[in-house]
Amino acid sequence: MSMLKRKNSAIFCAAAVAVVAVMLLVVCSETNPTYKDGFVRDYFTLMTRADEGGYIVRVPEAEKYAAGTQVLVTAVPHRGWAFANWFGHENNGTSSTTVNMDSTIALFAYFERLEPLTLPVYYDTAGGTVSRNPMTTNYFEGDIVTLTAAPFTEAGYRFTGWDGPVADAGNATTTVSVTENMMPVIANFRQNNDTASTDTYTLTIFHNSEHGTVARDPEKIGYNPGERVTITATANAGYEFVEWAGDVDGAENPGAARDTILTIPMNSNRTISAVFNPIRYTLSSSTNPPGVAQVQRNPALQAYPLGEEVTVSFVNPNPGYVFIGWSGACEGTGACKITMTEDRAVTANFRDITTANPCHGMTSAQPGSACCTAQPTFNGCIPDDVYYCSYGPTSCYRIHTQDGMDYCRGTGDAVVIQCTGTDRPDDFTCCTGIVVDYSQKYTLTISNSPYGTGATTSPAGVQSGITAGTEVNISAIASIPFEGTGFIFSHWSISPSNSSSTIAAPKNAVTKVTVRDNAVVTANFIPNEIIDVRDNRKYSIVKIGEQIWMAQNLNFIRSSNEAANVNRGFCYENNDANCGTYGRLYDWATAMNLLDTCNTHFCADITHPHQGICPAGWHVPSSDEWTTLTNFVGSPAGTKLKSTSGWNDGSGYITGTDEFGFMALPGGFIASNNMTSRDVGTQGNWWTATQDNNNGAGSRSMFYDMNLVASENREIKTRLFSLRCVRND
Repeated sequence: MSMLKRKNSAIFCAAAVAVVAVMLLVVCSETNPTYKDGFVRDYFTLMTRADEGGYIVRVPEAEKYAAGTQVLVTAVPHRGWAFANWFGHENNGTSSTTVNMDSTIALFAYFERLEPLTLPVYYDTAGGTVSRNPMTTNYFEGDIVTLTAAPFTEAGYRFTGWDGPVADAGNATTTVSVTENMMPVIANFRQNNDTASTDTYTLTIFHNSEHGTVARDPEKIGYNPGERVTITATANAGYEFVEWAGDVDGAENPGAARDTILTIPMNSNRTISAVFNPIRYTLSSSTNPPGVAQVQRNPALQAYPLGEEVTVSFVNPNPGYVFIGWSGACEGTGACKITMTEDRAVTANFRDITTANPCHGMTSAQPGSACCTAQPTFNGCIPDDVYYCSYGPTSCYRIHTQDGMDYCRGTGDAVVIQCTGTDRPDDFTCCTGIVVDYSQKYTLTISNSPYGTGATTSPAGVQSGITAGTEVNISAIASIPFEGTGFIFSHWSISPSNSSSTIAAPKNAVTKVTVRDNAVVTANFIPNEIIDVRDNRKYSIVKIGEQIWMAQNLNFIRSSNEAANVNRGFCYENNDANCGTYGRLYDWATAMNLLDTCNTHFCADITHPHQGICPAGWHVPSSDEWTTLTNFVGSPAGTKLKSTSGWNDGSGYITGTDEFGFMALPGGFIASNNMTSRDVGTQGNWWTATQDNNNGAGSRSMFYDMNLVASENREIKTRLFSLRCVRND
């Protein structure tokens, strides 16, 4: 598996660049091309890696290469994979590239997974059998399959030859190369006493009876030379006829290969296949008026098979609009679930509830009018400046217009506060409507909760005689931040609830409070471990920046009676002891507590925070939340987050410092194609709640020999990774 576990050659993100830099840093101390005495070094290191889709061969193979050596590097794919691209070297589009060793080079090979293919083989089961080697339901482009036809000789049958793209049509044992959209292979058996070949011709028709039926007129074993036969294909429900394949030359009706009715003259023995495909239906969704909300479908597909159930919902309606009901494929105001039996359309209808607005029905207004007073940004009001207030518990903005007035209102609030003239109050009063007397002195009380945690605050106790508007520095220190039965800082709170005093950064242990009245500011602490009430497992937790994370991987096993998904999570190598050390490994849909179809489809109705299988009050972190974590800890994030033990030792080993108590462990992963456990001790991989495409989702990875946290945006959802939960705000 690659450092970044790529599956698509088009994906080269910043994390890959960071990995190259790390590899170069690892070796630069011994491969810097210049000695201290100024002489150029004679040898350079070639570092190569391949992702899980293959491996790399170097000719010649050496630990170091003399300057100027030409090294042939070849990326060799495993079965079911194809070479995609090189990273770290000029891409020549081929799996083999020549590297000139004139410096230290880090080279990566990326592979992409091939789509599985089927090998269509037809024969008359009354006349014999056909075996294939290898025998499997899925093949890949380029697979060579050996076919052996075995006639039922005791019943008087013989093998007469193959039809289709085989290597030797006359030999009972032959080979065929699997390709996409390949023609069917047909084994022909005939009874020994069958003399039809001399007087009549045979017509053999193959089709999948689950997809449709084929009738012929007339229905006979043998047909006279020149006799006309009409064959008719009828698709089953949910399928449609696509084409006839095989010996259709000479058909009498124009466009015969795609007509459901085919008329052919019997001037030779013919073998024909009827091809059916599942019908796909489209679902269009919209809003009325257009664009007032986002309509989402789950699953979100371009087309749907017969009987697929689709859930339609909407999010983020524009302010001033209220949902009044569905029309089209759904009706009423309840949940919209559509069963696809034909092309469908659905509309989410909304009503504008801002008719009382003084600007309603107007296209423009004059500065100073009632409309401009109520809505300073309306067309024609000509605001000079728009910016966010820095004060107040609610988000609001102040607008300065050409008539010299300031207007301030809460976001989405219909009430506008007008602040006029030279006597207008400060921004805080304008935004909140709270008048502050800046000549008064107030009392600030600092406390902690729960009492008796052993935590300390600064300043402590009661502070009197504070002038209104004064900023006071405050800080909180937990008793035992990372281990033992201690506490960690959670957040600051202020009382009374209607206090006009404000805390600059309530989630930061060190921050400021602006005093505008008598207030009590409390430092809130929580235990540094939680108990998952679902199975009574205990987890350590840690606060890093403004986030609170589990300091262990989740080890929750889903109940077997949950219908959403049969996958309950797995232990590495099915060993319970590994779950105790590294936590459980989950595919993405299981981690998200979604239907397993979300592993292969884009599930559009996911909102953040998304609990998934995390305990109540916790959720699966998004890619942005992981980025917030790594940005806060700073570079090198991987070294700072990795545990100080548990990672493989050896050449290139980078010791974790665990500076923040995150305790990242190398739990490895389980491959989705063969459920093989891999790379415990060398890498840890964690899911995010962020999707990329139908079968891709975000992940984060750390490695024993690298100091970064690698970011992957298109990880295959069916792989089994670890999960860290983060606490809700």
